[in-house]
Amino acid sequence: SSVWCLHSAGRLFARGAMNNANVFKFGIIGGGCIGQEHIRNISVLENATVAAVCDPHPKSREQCQALVEKFRMGNVAMVTHHKELLAMSELDGIIIATPNHTHFQVIQDAFAAKVKSMLVEKPLCITVEECKDVLELVDAHPETMFWVGMEYRYIPSVDRLILEVHRGSIGAVKMLSIREHRFPFLRKVGNWNRFKENTGDTLVEKCCHFFDLMLYMLESKPVRVFGSGGQDVNHLDESYDGQKSNILDNAFVIVDFEGGQRACLDICMFAEASKNQEEICVVGDAGKVEACAPAHGAKAIDVEIPNFVIGRVDPNSRRRRAESDDQPPAPVVPEASHIEIDERLMEVGAHCGATYYELEAFVYAARNGEPAQVDALDGALAVALGVAAHRSIDEKRIVEMAELEVDKYWERRHRKQTKPLRQQGAMSGANSYSESLQNLANLATALPTDGVKHLQQDGWDVALRADDQP
Repeated sequence: SSVWCLHSAGRLFARGAMNNANVFKFGIIGGGCIGQEHIRNISVLENATVAAVCDPHPKSREQCQALVEKFRMGNVAMVTHHKELLAMSELDGIIIATPNHTHFQVIQDAFAAKVKSMLVEKPLCITVEECKDVLELVDAHPETMFWVGMEYRYIPSVDRLILEVHRGSIGAVKMLSIREHRFPFLRKVGNWNRFKENTGDTLVEKCCHFFDLMLYMLESKPVRVFGSGGQDVNHLDESYDGQKSNILDNAFVIVDFEGGQRACLDICMFAEASKNQEEICVVGDAGKVEACAPAHGAKAIDVEIPNFVIGRVDPNSRRRRAESDDQPPAPVVPEASHIEIDERLMEVGAHCGATYYELEAFVYAARNGEPAQVDALDGALAVALGVAAHRSIDEKRIVEMAELEVDKYWERRHRKQTKPLRQQGAMSGANSYSESLQNLANLATALPTDGVKHLQQDGWDVALRADDQP
């Protein structure tokens, strides 16, 4: 059987070379900044296109129309209600990129419409209860490939870090730390993202990415969570219809795992004066591996600056020194390298090429009957960790994960049989990374760029209440 090798199987293409008989047709529900990022990245996928976009706001539809024209995607349907898009039987897959609090309703409607495959942007939902209901829907509809958009797994430097952890390159993992220091949340139409009732709050909305990475790398059940955080700088003077903004802007979160591992998250939303936006460090009993990613939206990366570092030690020599040496050991010099990201992938997306690689894998799975690499269980458990962290902060106590009644889902997650993200041994060296990047370099013309980044448009509350619309 085939095994998907994430960074060596993809091939990019010039738009005019599509095989129209085998074009994967996407429908995008939500035409804001994330929906538009998907359009830009789909434009460089082989034999894939956007066939329909749904958004209730004229400005969003206008922006999406400009993009599909720029990328020569042909006659793309622009509709105002998601049920109209879901009724289009010619679609091969849909992407749900609507405001967080609308995900559950749109997911329900998508299953009712019997879509072939769907990718739901993170977070899966904003409550554990909604996530559990989605898991039941997924079980009831095995014919639909269901994927949760956790693109941080696919950032090339992070992807390499994950590979080394899973290979055992640093031995048994004991500690994992993730830091994201970045700019405040952007303003979105209707200001829906200023309220935790709509987003699930920051540790669900933003940090489900990082909890997913913890769970994926440590492969051990989380047992307790302690968080400390608050809203200390951002949006303090903002009020909408008499309601003050109430989203957290900084926190530390510690997670203890059943296998004895521990992980720490450091999130700050008023730290835009940072060299890197994300920094991840994993320490095992035989070494340490680190990866970083630049500021969100960066269009170029200094290839002289390493974004991946690995150092290895011999645990046996450490034990021998403990028995006989009374002086510090000679320093271990780690190997530093730069995992390249093609500049044209940087131009079409804001996640260091991750959205492209995620979509490439999604299309492959949908076409070949493969399971989702990031499924509803992954999405639900990441939300559960975020909910637990907020409960800990709000109630000023340690929260046991058993309180959220998700243990059975954890056990089920580790019984599932899925294809690995990549073939073992696919990488022969630190920089032998991506055939896709070579194919990018072979494109005859540079990719068009979007220019100004647009804020996401909102209005899904109105659309979801309009039951009389098709």
